[in-house]
Amino acid sequence: MTLLLFVFGLTIFLFAMRNLERGIRLSGGEGLKRWIVNRTNTALSAAGVGVAVTAIMQSSSMVSLVVLAFVSAEILPLFNGIGVVLGANVGTTVTGWVVTIVGFKMDLQAMVVPMLGIGAALSLDYFKNDKVKGLGTALFAFGLLIFGLDIMKNSVAGVSEMFDITEWRDLPAWVYLLIGVFLAAVMQSSSAVMIIALSMLNSDIVQLTDAAAVVIGADLGTTSTTILGSLGQSVIKKQLAFAHVFFNLVVNSLAFIFLLPALPDLLSFLGVTDPMFGLVTFHSTFNFLGLLVFLPILSFYAHWIQRLLPTEKDLRAQFFAVPVEVADVAIESLEAALTQLKSDAIRLNLMTLDLSAKELDTQDQLKPNSLVGTFEERYESLKAFEGDLIRYARKLQLAKLDSEQGEKVAAIAETARALVYASKTLKDVRHDIAHLDSVADTRLGQSLSTAHQQHMTAFFGDLIPLLFAEHDPQYVKEKLDKLAELNGRHQQMTDDIVTQELQHDGHDLMPLSTWFNLNHELHHYARYMLNSVAMRVRTSQH
Repeated sequence: MTLLLFVFGLTIFLFAMRNLERGIRLSGGEGLKRWIVNRTNTALSAAGVGVAVTAIMQSSSMVSLVVLAFVSAEILPLFNGIGVVLGANVGTTVTGWVVTIVGFKMDLQAMVVPMLGIGAALSLDYFKNDKVKGLGTALFAFGLLIFGLDIMKNSVAGVSEMFDITEWRDLPAWVYLLIGVFLAAVMQSSSAVMIIALSMLNSDIVQLTDAAAVVIGADLGTTSTTILGSLGQSVIKKQLAFAHVFFNLVVNSLAFIFLLPALPDLLSFLGVTDPMFGLVTFHSTFNFLGLLVFLPILSFYAHWIQRLLPTEKDLRAQFFAVPVEVADVAIESLEAALTQLKSDAIRLNLMTLDLSAKELDTQDQLKPNSLVGTFEERYESLKAFEGDLIRYARKLQLAKLDSEQGEKVAAIAETARALVYASKTLKDVRHDIAHLDSVADTRLGQSLSTAHQQHMTAFFGDLIPLLFAEHDPQYVKEKLDKLAELNGRHQQMTDDIVTQELQHDGHDLMPLSTWFNLNHELHHYARYMLNSVAMRVRTSQH
């Protein structure tokens, strides 16, 4: 039954986490964004918010989960979120001081029913304002989240009784460290483990250094809540979870290796004689020292994590993060996304044709590639990028745009479609191109391969500047007409090469029909790419 209750608590927890993020998205208007960002825009202020909020809520795990939701909803940048989470480690030490001084612990369960009731009321259809409904959803989910955590903790309330620690007096400190990790991971609360450690210390069940080792382990174990909240979620959530785990791993390891052996001397230096006060002083000290070490390098720390856990979508997300209500800026961001999409498409096409981007992009106009993986993975990623761009363009079109802006957005979306359709056309004959290379030692293979390679090399040499550089519209029109004419002549020439082979005996007509099809598809690929240039001219004229 205990295991079943724990599973129920876990499912409620995960459901609440998903709905907490949804509620934040609904209620997170521009005013809320500015309020949060303005109060966490420096490392010190972000950490201060983490300390203060955690001291009030009495749960660093809870604060970490809320920050995960805010970061995922793009209300809080990763840098700010990391600062808050690191500050939460110091804030959670307040619980130990409260329990030690006044023997009181906040009952989070008492907050659940009011949160569920108020949240449910605000979520009803009586309120037409989406922000009010979003606030209700977030509040209801927050209550559920506390409820789920409480079920998990209560389902393992007797876990401490499983260990007869009085028999383990001679065990090394690392055993107590692991006990702290285990208890905090199961109970989802380092504060709860702190209370257990204080109770055992007060009853003289364990020595001060043993209790301190348990507390260090609890700090590390409580990161499981953040990890749990990031499982199966966005990359930025994983980045924040890693930031939390790595910080605790470094700080707790240093505390265990250097501060724990020196604990008696440290307390003697501080003039602390009571073991209870000694434990909470130790807890606050090593967390505060860890925060002081990381605050000056917080910016570097955030960038290091982003490099350590990169994703192609991270680069793209920045293009679509601008609110569509700010139309001018959003259109500029959409144009930047199109530039990246063009670069990705060109690089993928050159890969298909086995041509060198470095040799053809003589003026370094192509952007760094955002596509990674195998060819198939890159192509699917290109299509996903196109989908993101078109969805963002549609959101823009639903905003209040004037006719000129609307035409510009439509032209950008059409250009993206043309680029990806051209890439699909080339992808569909990729195996034929590879087959052509395999017969390059034959008369047909050599003639056809040379003709295609020379044409495509010259084609891209003219195409890339037209796609990326600014030119007079009349000049572009003349170049497009010339390239279209050359493209038509190229297909005729390559078809003639294949036709001549029909006059020779011993040729299977099926392979020859494959070459005719290859000539046809390469011709259509070039036409689609020329169309994308023509559409680009439309975007620059508005």
